[in-house]
Amino acid sequence: MKKTLIISFCLLICSSCSLFVSKVANIQNINSTTGKYDIGTKRFLLIDSKRTNWFLDDYNKDKRKLMTQIWYPANSDSLIKKSKYIDNNKALTYTIKSQGYDIPEILSNQISYVNCNSWEDAHPIQNKKFPIIIFSHGHGGLRTQNTNQVEELVSHGYIVIAVDHTFDAGFIEFPDGSISYSLTAKPNNQRIKETPEQFYTRFGYRSDDIEYLVEQINNFYNYDDEIFSIIDQDNIGIFGHSFGGMTSFYSAFHNSQIKSCFALDGWFEPMPDTLVVKNIFLQINLLM
Repeated sequence: MKKTLIISFCLLICSSCSLFVSKVANIQNINSTTGKYDIGTKRFLLIDSKRTNWFLDDYNKDKRKLMTQIWYPANSDSLIKKSKYIDNNKALTYTIKSQGYDIPEILSNQISYVNCNSWEDAHPIQNKKFPIIIFSHGHGGLRTQNTNQVEELVSHGYIVIAVDHTFDAGFIEFPDGSISYSLTAKPNNQRIKETPEQFYTRFGYRSDDIEYLVEQINNFYNYDDEIFSIIDQDNIGIFGHSFGGMTSFYSAFHNSQIKSCFALDGWFEPMPDTLVVKNIFLQINLLM
């Protein structure tokens, strides 16, 4: 009995501490959406059998694996389990520290309590087509980093699919439980030791990830028949943050199936001059 009381007391203290920290740190949930649609989400592992990996020689033996997540208008009768904002909080804490941010673990752990508006494995609404938008995260970022905007878009009748750019994302947890971390994200006071050739190789893999993702959207019946049936393949757009903004810009220009792009705080400094001087707005149409 005494042992049970001690355990209960410890749990009460821990939960109280977490609540206190979350209030002090002003940890907030994802904003409520304003659109009429409920939101479903699913995760998929894509494997590009035509490419290996990059940056370290040891990775060349493996085919390129990409974790993706898709959000879509969902049938309100199939909402059972809320989706998590972060798949692995310990991996997130390690990523934050490895990137040089001196944030106490008790604080970074609060991110795992952030509530989303989307529901795991819900059935999509049928008998209607929705435009699809791709999201590309920033350097050292995550596919879920812009969930706020993603869920708002889906609530208004879009499908959004985000990809973790392997070894450029902060971390990725694969279905088998293995985790890969960024190979290039360094603390703020350290420069990334990367030759121009390595940089353009890394950027090339990012843009090729998007190219491959568009191919898989065209054949999404291989992953999920219900979602494929509501994808409007004639209306594909892309947006990204920072390095993902440049990835979006470049991918939209070179892939005619992508009809619109938007960059959030886009990083364009290394953009090829041949692309910068072109009027991309004459090449890209808005989603209709």
